Amino acid sequence: MVLTCPRGATDTDRHWLQFGLTIEISAGDPSEQAEQIAAGLTAGDPRAGARLWGGTREAAEQYGYPWPPNHP
Repeated sequence: MVLTCPRGATDTDRHWLQFGLTIEISAGDPSEQAEQIAAGLTAGDPRAGARLWGGTREAAEQYGYPWPPNHP
């Protein structure tokens, strides 16, 4: 899953960050997994479990993330 900060940032003239989040999918019931994934994403800040993949140095400094990011 890819997350951007600030939300909806698509304008390349603005400062932004891109985070990647790996979501494990098992052979279990898809409905139960979807509920668990949604609960995990909404329980707190999903960036906490994600890796910084890209964006701008300025945004990283503003939000307190190290630059350059560690790419997957």
